[in-house]
Amino acid sequence: MRIEQLQQMYPSLIFHKDDQNVTISQYEWYTVDGQTVGILKEELKGNEKVLLDSFLSKVKHPQAFSSERERQWYEQLIQGKEHSFTNIRSYRYVYYQIETKLNDFSLFREGIQAVFPFPMPVIQLSDYEGVIIEEIYDEQQSLVNYKEVIELLISDLYINMKLFVSELFEHPEETNDNFEWTKRIAETVMPSANDHVIELTEAVPYLLTNRIEKGYDDRVVRTILKSTLEDQDLLKTVQVYLRSELNVTEAAKKLHMHRNTLQYRIDKFTDVTGLDIKRFSNAFIVKLLFYMMDEKL
Repeated sequence: MRIEQLQQMYPSLIFHKDDQNVTISQYEWYTVDGQTVGILKEELKGNEKVLLDSFLSKVKHPQAFSSERERQWYEQLIQGKEHSFTNIRSYRYVYYQIETKLNDFSLFREGIQAVFPFPMPVIQLSDYEGVIIEEIYDEQQSLVNYKEVIELLISDLYINMKLFVSELFEHPEETNDNFEWTKRIAETVMPSANDHVIELTEAVPYLLTNRIEKGYDDRVVRTILKSTLEDQDLLKTVQVYLRSELNVTEAAKKLHMHRNTLQYRIDKFTDVTGLDIKRFSNAFIVKLLFYMMDEKL
């Protein structure tokens, strides 16, 4: 169905523009001939909406963009248009969920941007969820500490929200796959998580409880344990250390090695994964990861 035909059938049809002064929620939005158009809901009678939904590509939330960069990310992740992001060194997704319906996305985005040290694209996925893209341009750039800013976000925006922070991604050609991965993990973890900010390592217990589908658990293990998976001696050392209830002396005896050698291997594991397994909380996460690995064998 062409735009001209729709315009004849529905005089209220409008084209979505960044500076448009309309109430987004009053329209049904579709992609036609590569353009986003809206039709007033009140103009759709009977089964007309059902028919349009079946023939046209529906757009849940057309977005007014604050920058060209934000437009590119929206088109890449939501509309499937290809853009090149080779000018960034790495990136990560911050998937957000809020408890109450978001009535003014523009104000919400302004509140988010006011907290961060530099502009970041914000994509609205629904009235209750969306994604923030943190782009890293050079190795001197500091990552945002979301656990430090979450209380400020909640108090400034007057909403209760949760954030799932993905790992850093380094391959710009995999933006869409990484987005779907982040979205799936976030949707699995967030309903049962108590913390306002959840990172992948903290998500492990929830992923086990909710039995995430095959393939995702393998990626979780590979993402967190990194290159230690290629060092079987190191993994065995860590496993024995964990089974010895973090007692270096006992683990060294079981492995028939010097305490200093054991300590060196534990430090090596920490350096690679970023998990200090001398702390109980991190040791517990690694135990769960080993359990996930054993389940697959």
